[in-house]
Amino acid sequence: MTAIASTGELRASVRARRRTHRPLLWIAEHAALVTVAVLMIAPVVFVVLTSLMSSNQALTASVVPSPVDWSNYARVFTELPLARWFGNSAMYAVLATVFMLLSSVPAAYALAQIEFRASGLIFTTIVVAMLLPPQVTAVPQYVMWSHLGLTGSLWPLILPNLLGDAFSVFLLRQFFFAQKAFVERITLTGVKG
Repeated sequence: MTAIASTGELRASVRARRRTHRPLLWIAEHAALVTVAVLMIAPVVFVVLTSLMSSNQALTASVVPSPVDWSNYARVFTELPLARWFGNSAMYAVLATVFMLLSSVPAAYALAQIEFRASGLIFTTIVVAMLLPPQVTAVPQYVMWSHLGLTGSLWPLILPNLLGDAFSVFLLRQFFFAQKAFVERITLTGVKG
Protein backbone atom coordinates (compact mmCIF):
# COMPACT_ATOMS: atom_id res chain seq x y z
CA MET A 1 0.00 0.00 0.00
CA THR A 2 2.83 2.41 0.66
CA ALA A 3 4.09 1.93 -2.90
CA ILE A 4 0.69 2.92 -4.28
CA ALA A 5 0.49 5.90 -1.96
CA SER A 6 3.98 7.06 -2.83
CA THR A 7 3.20 6.71 -6.56
CA GLY A 8 0.08 8.83 -6.07
CA GLU A 9 2.07 11.40 -4.15
CA LEU A 10 4.71 11.41 -6.87
CA ARG A 11 2.06 12.04 -9.52
CA ALA A 12 0.60 14.87 -7.47
CA SER A 13 4.00 16.50 -7.06
CA VAL A 14 4.69 16.19 -10.80
CA ARG A 15 1.34 17.86 -11.55
CA ALA A 16 2.13 20.65 -9.11
CA ARG A 17 5.51 21.24 -10.78
CA ARG A 18 3.90 21.32 -14.22
CA ARG A 19 1.42 23.95 -13.05
CA THR A 20 4.22 26.16 -11.72
CA HIS A 21 6.34 25.76 -14.86
CA ARG A 22 3.53 26.19 -17.41
CA PRO A 23 3.73 30.01 -17.57
CA LEU A 24 7.49 29.82 -18.19
CA LEU A 25 7.00 27.18 -20.87
CA TRP A 26 4.28 29.27 -22.50
CA ILE A 27 6.55 32.35 -22.51
CA ALA A 28 9.47 30.36 -23.99
CA GLU A 29 7.34 28.82 -26.73
CA HIS A 30 5.77 32.11 -27.72
CA ALA A 31 9.08 33.96 -27.61
CA ALA A 32 10.51 31.41 -30.04
CA LEU A 33 7.44 31.70 -32.30
CA VAL A 34 7.62 35.51 -32.28
CA THR A 35 11.32 35.36 -33.14
CA VAL A 36 10.68 33.03 -36.08
CA ALA A 37 7.77 35.20 -37.25
CA VAL A 38 9.95 38.33 -37.20
CA LEU A 39 12.68 36.51 -39.14
CA MET A 40 10.13 35.48 -41.78
CA ILE A 41 8.41 38.85 -42.08
CA ALA A 42 11.53 41.07 -41.97
CA PRO A 43 12.65 40.43 -45.60
CA VAL A 44 9.15 41.14 -46.92
CA VAL A 45 8.98 44.40 -44.98
CA PHE A 46 12.46 45.34 -46.24
CA VAL A 47 11.47 44.71 -49.87
CA VAL A 48 8.26 46.75 -49.54
CA LEU A 49 10.11 49.64 -47.90
CA THR A 50 12.82 49.54 -50.57
CA SER A 51 10.20 49.56 -53.32
CA LEU A 52 8.87 52.85 -51.96
CA MET A 53 12.29 54.56 -52.09
CA SER A 54 13.70 56.67 -54.89
CA SER A 55 16.50 55.12 -56.94
CA ASN A 56 19.12 57.30 -55.22
CA GLN A 57 17.89 56.39 -51.76
CA ALA A 58 17.60 52.63 -52.38
CA LEU A 59 21.37 52.08 -52.41
CA THR A 60 22.01 53.92 -49.15
CA ALA A 61 21.97 52.60 -45.58
CA SER A 62 18.56 54.16 -44.97
CA VAL A 63 15.86 51.61 -44.20
CA VAL A 64 12.80 53.87 -44.09
CA PRO A 65 11.96 55.86 -47.25
CA SER A 66 12.00 59.56 -46.39
CA PRO A 67 9.90 60.69 -49.35
CA VAL A 68 7.57 57.77 -50.07
CA ASP A 69 7.56 57.29 -53.84
CA TRP A 70 4.36 55.50 -54.91
CA SER A 71 5.10 56.18 -58.57
CA ASN A 72 7.58 53.26 -58.57
CA TYR A 73 4.66 50.84 -58.91
CA ALA A 74 3.19 52.74 -61.85
CA ARG A 75 6.58 52.87 -63.60
CA VAL A 76 6.99 49.08 -63.32
CA PHE A 77 3.87 48.52 -65.40
CA THR A 78 4.51 51.32 -67.91
CA GLU A 79 8.28 51.17 -68.52
CA LEU A 80 9.00 47.43 -68.33
CA PRO A 81 7.82 44.71 -70.74
CA LEU A 82 6.04 42.60 -68.10
CA ALA A 83 3.70 40.97 -70.63
CA ARG A 84 6.66 39.70 -72.68
CA TRP A 85 8.39 38.40 -69.56
CA PHE A 86 5.21 36.64 -68.47
CA GLY A 87 4.83 35.15 -71.96
CA ASN A 88 8.42 33.88 -71.91
CA SER A 89 7.88 32.29 -68.51
CA ALA A 90 4.62 30.68 -69.60
CA MET A 91 6.14 29.38 -72.84
CA TYR A 92 9.12 27.92 -70.99
CA ALA A 93 6.96 26.30 -68.30
CA VAL A 94 4.49 24.75 -70.74
CA LEU A 95 7.01 23.49 -73.31
CA ALA A 96 9.50 22.22 -70.72
CA THR A 97 6.75 20.33 -68.88
CA VAL A 98 5.31 18.80 -72.05
CA PHE A 99 8.75 17.78 -73.36
CA MET A 100 9.69 16.33 -69.97
CA LEU A 101 6.51 14.27 -69.84
CA LEU A 102 6.91 13.07 -73.42
CA SER A 103 10.43 11.82 -72.78
CA SER A 104 10.51 10.75 -69.12
CA VAL A 105 7.23 8.86 -68.78
CA PRO A 106 7.92 6.26 -71.51
CA ALA A 107 11.47 5.68 -70.27
CA ALA A 108 10.37 5.30 -66.65
CA TYR A 109 7.47 3.06 -67.59
CA ALA A 110 9.72 0.79 -69.63
CA LEU A 111 12.26 0.53 -66.81
CA ALA A 112 9.55 -0.33 -64.27
CA GLN A 113 7.29 -2.63 -66.25
CA ILE A 114 9.45 -4.39 -68.84
CA GLU A 115 12.21 -6.72 -67.70
CA PHE A 116 15.12 -6.75 -70.14
CA ARG A 117 18.80 -7.55 -69.86
CA ALA A 118 20.25 -4.01 -69.48
CA SER A 119 17.51 -2.49 -67.33
CA GLY A 120 19.64 -2.63 -64.16
CA LEU A 121 22.58 -0.99 -65.92
CA ILE A 122 20.37 1.75 -67.35
CA PHE A 123 18.82 2.43 -63.95
CA THR A 124 22.29 2.60 -62.35
CA THR A 125 23.36 5.06 -65.06
CA ILE A 126 20.33 7.23 -64.27
CA VAL A 127 21.18 7.25 -60.55
CA VAL A 128 24.80 8.14 -61.34
CA ALA A 129 23.59 10.95 -63.61
CA MET A 130 21.62 12.34 -60.68
CA LEU A 131 24.82 12.49 -58.64
CA LEU A 132 26.57 14.64 -61.25
CA PRO A 133 26.37 18.29 -60.19
CA PRO A 134 25.01 20.66 -62.86
CA GLN A 135 28.06 22.92 -62.48
CA VAL A 136 30.18 20.22 -64.15
CA THR A 137 28.15 20.33 -67.35
CA ALA A 138 27.45 24.08 -67.46
CA VAL A 139 30.46 25.12 -69.56
CA PRO A 140 30.23 22.28 -72.12
CA GLN A 141 26.51 22.94 -72.51
CA TYR A 142 27.13 26.64 -73.09
CA VAL A 143 29.77 25.87 -75.70
CA MET A 144 27.38 23.47 -77.46
CA TRP A 145 24.49 25.98 -77.52
CA SER A 146 26.89 28.70 -78.64
CA HIS A 147 28.03 26.58 -81.61
CA LEU A 148 24.38 25.97 -82.50
CA GLY A 149 23.72 29.74 -82.35
CA LEU A 150 20.94 29.44 -79.76
CA THR A 151 22.43 31.48 -76.91
CA GLY A 152 20.29 34.43 -75.89
CA SER A 153 17.05 32.52 -76.53
CA LEU A 154 14.81 30.24 -74.49
CA TRP A 155 15.64 27.15 -76.54
CA PRO A 156 18.68 26.09 -74.46
CA LEU A 157 16.32 25.94 -71.48
CA ILE A 158 13.55 24.07 -73.28
CA LEU A 159 15.28 21.61 -75.63
CA PRO A 160 17.21 19.58 -73.00
CA ASN A 161 13.85 18.51 -71.61
CA LEU A 162 13.25 16.59 -74.85
CA LEU A 163 15.90 14.13 -73.72
CA GLY A 164 14.42 13.64 -70.27
CA ASP A 165 15.81 14.34 -66.86
CA ALA A 166 17.48 11.76 -64.63
CA PHE A 167 15.49 12.77 -61.57
CA SER A 168 12.18 12.68 -63.42
CA VAL A 169 12.89 9.25 -64.87
CA PHE A 170 14.00 8.00 -61.46
CA LEU A 171 10.95 9.37 -59.64
CA LEU A 172 8.48 8.13 -62.23
CA ARG A 173 10.16 4.71 -62.39
CA GLN A 174 9.82 4.37 -58.62
CA PHE A 175 6.16 5.36 -58.86
CA PHE A 176 5.44 2.85 -61.64
CA PHE A 177 7.37 0.15 -59.79
CA ALA A 178 5.38 0.76 -56.58
CA GLN A 179 2.14 0.82 -58.55
CA LYS A 180 3.06 -2.53 -60.17
CA ALA A 181 3.81 -4.06 -56.76
CA PHE A 182 0.53 -2.71 -55.37
CA VAL A 183 -1.48 -4.17 -58.24
CA GLU A 184 0.27 -7.52 -57.87
CA ARG A 185 -0.45 -7.56 -54.14
CA ILE A 186 -4.11 -6.80 -54.76
CA THR A 187 -4.46 -9.53 -57.37
CA LEU A 188 -2.69 -12.08 -55.14
CA THR A 189 -4.88 -11.37 -52.13
CA GLY A 190 -8.04 -11.07 -54.18
CA VAL A 191 -9.04 -7.72 -52.67
CA LYS A 192 -11.49 -5.83 -54.84
CA GLY A 193 -12.59 -2.23 -54.77
